Amino acid sequence: MKGVLLLLVACCIYCKGAVVVRTNDVLNERPIIGVLSQEQSLYLHTKFPEENYTSYIAASYVKSVEAAGARVVPILIGKDRSYYDELMRKINGVLLPGGATYFNQSNGYADAGQMIYEIAMELNDGGNYFPIFGTCLGFELLIILASGRGEKENRNRCYSYQNDNLNFEADYRSSKMFRGASEKVIDVLKNQNVTVNAHQFCIMDE
Repeated sequence: MKGVLLLLVACCIYCKGAVVVRTNDVLNERPIIGVLSQEQSLYLHTKFPEENYTSYIAASYVKSVEAAGARVVPILIGKDRSYYDELMRKINGVLLPGGATYFNQSNGYADAGQMIYEIAMELNDGGNYFPIFGTCLGFELLIILASGRGEKENRNRCYSYQNDNLNFEADYRSSKMFRGASEKVIDVLKNQNVTVNAHQFCIMDE
């Protein structure tokens, strides 16, 4: 009994004198980018008929954002405005990816994109910088929303599967994307067919 008591006392003394090491939480300053999902195309549906998926995000966009050093969160379609408003106040930007969906489907990619665009405008007007990057399908949607061209689905069919050069507007140096580009880069984009175009739809300059 004395041996047990002695062991207990020794244990208490040891624990009292022990140092508890606490590590500080590591601050992760990598930006968080939301990637908008979209309706599953008919082609993709034929590949996964039994799963009955309603939306998806292409892994290539997630990998691209992560390769640039950011973290990714999915943004679902078919939600009300409060969902997007709450989410966008917790992230640093949005990517509207390319794909094969139409803009006239209710509660889909275009409706979600419009709410995201409107909320981003409100944040920027309030002094909170919030970027949106649209590629291919996403860029088409941004053009329509920013230009006020009317119905979202007013694209023209113009199949283009080729590499082209860029035709810059006179004020391209005022854009955030090109203002810091070197003359060498601009020259290549202007005069060489280096941009990939894989479109079924396009928006004509009116």
